[in-house]
Amino acid sequence: MDIDTNFPGDTREDELTILDVRKFKPIHRRKFNYEVNEIAWNTTGDLFFLTTGNGTVEVLSYPSLKVLHTLMAHTAGCYCIAIDPIG
Repeated sequence: MDIDTNFPGDTREDELTILDVRKFKPIHRRKFNYEVNEIAWNTTGDLFFLTTGNGTVEVLSYPSLKVLHTLMAHTAGCYCIAIDPIG
C-alpha cells in the first residue's frame, strides 16, 4: 500500500472512507455502528488505529479493514491518537 496516495477520509456518519488522493475517489468504505473519531496509520501502512466514542482504540488491517484488536483506552470516549514515527 502506498500511504502517500491513500488517505483515511471523513468519518461523518461513522463511515470510514479511504481515498485515493490522486483521483480523489473512494477505494474502501466501512460503516461503524458507533462513533469513530481519529485515525492513525502505523509506520508501514498495513495497519491503522481508530479511536471510538466507546473509549476503545481499534486496530484494523489494511486493506481488508478487519478489526484485529480492540484496546480499552478510556472509561469514556477516546478522541486522539498518535503513533511514534520510529515504531
